[in-house]
Amino acid sequence: MEDLVPSSEATKISGVDFANHSFAKLDDLPAASVSQTDLVVALQSAFWDIRHPRQTAWGEHIPFMFSLMTLAKPRRFVELGVYNGASFLAACQAVRRCNLSTTCVAIDNWLGDVHAGSYSEDVFDSFVAVLSDYDAFAGYIRKEFDQAHVQFADGSIDLLHVDGFHTTEAVQNDFETWLPKMSKRGIMMFHDTNEFREGFGVWRFWQSVRTKFPHFEFMHGHGLGILLVGDRSPLREMFGGGGIPAPVLSNEFLQAMFEGIGRLAWESTWRDKQNALAIKNMKNSTFWRITVPLRALKRLVRRKK
Repeated sequence: MEDLVPSSEATKISGVDFANHSFAKLDDLPAASVSQTDLVVALQSAFWDIRHPRQTAWGEHIPFMFSLMTLAKPRRFVELGVYNGASFLAACQAVRRCNLSTTCVAIDNWLGDVHAGSYSEDVFDSFVAVLSDYDAFAGYIRKEFDQAHVQFADGSIDLLHVDGFHTTEAVQNDFETWLPKMSKRGIMMFHDTNEFREGFGVWRFWQSVRTKFPHFEFMHGHGLGILLVGDRSPLREMFGGGGIPAPVLSNEFLQAMFEGIGRLAWESTWRDKQNALAIKNMKNSTFWRITVPLRALKRLVRRKK
């Protein structure tokens, strides 16, 4: 394994495969102040076009991911459980668009599990093909979470998204294993906090852990819990004054806003993608090819009128 990468060089890592990289502790910077201008810019980012629409249960949270990355400006973002990369690529999109000094690390075995089903190798290949567009600051580690965590020093992650195996025991283990890796600005996200199907236990873990840290939660999109584990997280100001407008302090306000934006953005994005795919399939069809002369004749007739 390579020597630990100094935090000042975190954004200089390049090359999609991070299997042999180690990630050093991030500097203990003072708590970042959040201004009303910062909030406005973050909210504006929620309305970006989604560049990488993929079939996912996470789609309705992508506008929030844009806002979170814009506001928190994490120096290192790590995702546990990536699948086809819908949420991870959204974070990469935000890093590029905002020119953030962020290293993004995707961790998965890309084999699947009993909840998600088994993955074909095409899922991994497709993800890496898109990820290569962000290889100046993003890469993957294809390992089990418990194997990959040794590559991260304590205090080396600002933002962690946990979306792996969804039993109570598994997510509890992910939390306990990776909590020491979080910086003083640390924020942890847990997907499926509002999913109660048999075998899903994130909700049970979330009900316990949220009593120990400042937090907020979205109930749409199967639920997303945000836990402020670092005592210097910039988001703490949203729950503790600091000149932030009163409505922002309300979880209900955040829920209503991002649920509306998330559902509208994802439904329109997915509809546009499906329409584009339908048009592409139609133009590749035998019917489209054999009717080329008829369409040419129709255009010719129109020009002569």
